[in-house]
Amino acid sequence: MLQSFTFINNFRILKRSHNLFKRISPAYNFHLNQIRTIFYTNSKESSSRKNLCLGKKQLLGREMASDGKYLDAHIIAVCQMTSKNDVHANFRTCKDLIERAKARRAKMVFLPEAYDYLGETKQESLAMAQSIKGPRMKEMCQLAKENDIWLSLGGFHNKSTDDENRISNTHVIVDNNGEIVSTYDKAHLFDVDIKDGPKLKESANCIPGNEIVPPVTTPVGKVGMAICYDLRFPEMALSLAKQGADILTFPSAFTFTTGTAHWEVLLRSRAIETQCYVVAAAQIGQTTSKRKCYGHAMVVDPWGTVIAQCHEETGLCVAEIHHQYIKQVREQMPVWSHRRTDLYGDLKPNL
Repeated sequence: MLQSFTFINNFRILKRSHNLFKRISPAYNFHLNQIRTIFYTNSKESSSRKNLCLGKKQLLGREMASDGKYLDAHIIAVCQMTSKNDVHANFRTCKDLIERAKARRAKMVFLPEAYDYLGETKQESLAMAQSIKGPRMKEMCQLAKENDIWLSLGGFHNKSTDDENRISNTHVIVDNNGEIVSTYDKAHLFDVDIKDGPKLKESANCIPGNEIVPPVTTPVGKVGMAICYDLRFPEMALSLAKQGADILTFPSAFTFTTGTAHWEVLLRSRAIETQCYVVAAAQIGQTTSKRKCYGHAMVVDPWGTVIAQCHEETGLCVAEIHHQYIKQVREQMPVWSHRRTDLYGDLKPNL
């Protein structure tokens, strides 16, 4: 029942977006044929995968339309999991998700913030942390190599050599040869005290990053790296888009309270204003005794349409990235050439 509701709800979202696009843009027919969504979250692929195809022809995997219109399709997988303070169990979950993504012919897999573990206390988190050069990261690099797939590791507890009381929350991109090609340390730290909601002070545990890392060239496009709370700062997303990002990724462990209110709205907003695909892997459920995460890992296209979303459990969904569609949206809604930088200044690559 839940799967049927999610499928129907996403269909309604797509339909509303298409009706609006049809009224205002000659790119409608292209948009209609490009949207491809494959919902897949359960372990049994044969029963859990649903295809939502709004064009006349279906495109799955490497099958192409006869007119060659879809030659730029790149499949990605976005994951959802419930990390605990058991690194071995979390690794097995990651391994399973990566192998399932490979079976779906994904070229890149996106894992959430804290995919490695979530400790019950600050002391436990510090004690469990490893260096990015340690065996835990080497295991993930080996998985990438064995599966010939790129990985976005959305938040690794990176042990600091300068501060024994804090770690870095590091987003790592690994190529299909098992090599680390880029890293980003989370810049905006989640220090909040919400009435009847979460009370968290990430700065007590983490060292803030001081750099917006340039987008990384991958087989699915140029990927701009961010983490969780960074999502609330549009300046960062716009800066990454200005540097050439095709895809913005926000691996997260959003709390249930803030996720219910803001998660989808923020993701769609970042996609619309940057005209990029937005990919958001997520933690879901009771990760620690004090923390419940919202989940709803999803992919949003440059028009702001949710084209893939995970269900209420550990799993993944896959979607296609179309660079021709990015170009089409930007041509039909040319906000970048309309910016009044004389009024509000220009975004620099590193704020």
